[in-house]
Amino acid sequence: MREGLNDPPFNYFIHSAPLKADVGDAYHWHLELIPKLSTAAGFELGTGMWINVVKPEDSAAFLRERVQKREAQPA
Repeated sequence: MREGLNDPPFNYFIHSAPLKADVGDAYHWHLELIPKLSTAAGFELGTGMWINVVKPEDSAAFLRERVQKREAQPA
């Protein structure tokens, strides 16, 4: 995020199993990073949902390019 998005501010969330849920070994916690790239407007504020305006193929191409640059750097 630092290199590809000019080091934006971000929020992070730690997701864990629901309290008292019987998930056994099936559940794992995970971390979610959400860069703050835009300003919330009426829809987002009214519903709590965010609209992603980037096409999935554009995001995938952007991530592939970043990974290739990282792999090309000497260790």
